[in-house]
Amino acid sequence: LSTTYSGDHESYQGENLYQMDTIRAVLDGKDPNKPQIIMGDFNAGPALGDDIAGELEDNYQTLEADGYVCANTASETPFCTWCADNLLINDPTNNAIDHVMVRYAETSNPRRLLDTPITVETEDAPGGSAEVNLSDHFGLQATVSWPKD
Repeated sequence: LSTTYSGDHESYQGENLYQMDTIRAVLDGKDPNKPQIIMGDFNAGPALGDDIAGELEDNYQTLEADGYVCANTASETPFCTWCADNLLINDPTNNAIDHVMVRYAETSNPRRLLDTPITVETEDAPGGSAEVNLSDHFGLQATVSWPKD
């Protein structure tokens, strides 16, 4: 991530908030009696205890203020998805920035996945192989349910 922002919204935080506001505006125009799911890498999330640092927390809070609930961060045992132990990053911080969020629905069974390193063959590593993670973010899975009409 470049430290110099060159977009239309004054900062990366402003760009992130613009994107969240756009998604919320689209969903606010939909039937409030139907379940809504937003999921993906938000690059924003709350601080959770001593282990998970916040990232663009004010932006993330706009979703919660609109009634969206995250399967992971609302659970009894939240976990990071951008994690210090990921072999692809060099960041000592743990963040929960990937989300499955719902409104007018329920979530359960959040779990992190794709967090086990794999061995890849490469001429650039000693011995011709290296342990890596599949992505710089770990995956997130949750069960989403809602009452049938």
